[in-house]
Amino acid sequence: MASIRANLVPGLVLWAVAATVVVIHGFVPASRGLFDTVAGWKAAGGFGYSIGATALFAGVLPFVFQKAMPSTRAAATWATLVFTTVLWAYRGFEIDLFYRFQALLFGSDPTPAAVAAKVAVDLFLYNVLWAAHLQLLTYHWKNSGFRPTAFSGYPWGDYFRQRLPAAILSTWAVWLPVLILVYSLPSDLQIPLFNLAACFWALVMGALTSRPGSAPVSPPLPETA
Repeated sequence: MASIRANLVPGLVLWAVAATVVVIHGFVPASRGLFDTVAGWKAAGGFGYSIGATALFAGVLPFVFQKAMPSTRAAATWATLVFTTVLWAYRGFEIDLFYRFQALLFGSDPTPAAVAAKVAVDLFLYNVLWAAHLQLLTYHWKNSGFRPTAFSGYPWGDYFRQRLPAAILSTWAVWLPVLILVYSLPSDLQIPLFNLAACFWALVMGALTSRPGSAPVSPPLPETA
């Protein structure tokens, strides 16, 4: 519950950003050219677009922000930049693959039934079984100074009893509305909206997990987390 309360305000801002993008897309005809351009980039770039854009929005831009802020500058090392860029480049590929798989299962049309099914699989299966673990454990390795022995003596009991459930519950609370909005967009705009959300959330995660050895209190990105 403490993690959920800590993420309430960032979550509200995240919902507002995502909702604004979806509302503009649906109700502001003058914006259609911009959205068509971005969708065209995604369609033409395929996995390459997802890899590059996700690395930029969730890896490079948060690093630049942290490097510019005195409170997080010490944690924004060049090793961290390499780590986050490589991690989110991979995650961009994985997320795109996952979205394509969801489209095969439930269709590309954003009907209420399809959106509900995609959100359920995303949050309650993919995140629980894979994404949350990858996010928590890779950031633990980073926060431990990239030591080869980072998981020697790791408190796995505490991980499964407290850290993982807290991260999953926080993810559900914060990302449920965002994912509804993401899956409500056409397929070629889902990754771009996710990238905007990922950029903001990476800033929050970086600020809250910047101390070496600290346990993340912000939730991992879902299909990312």
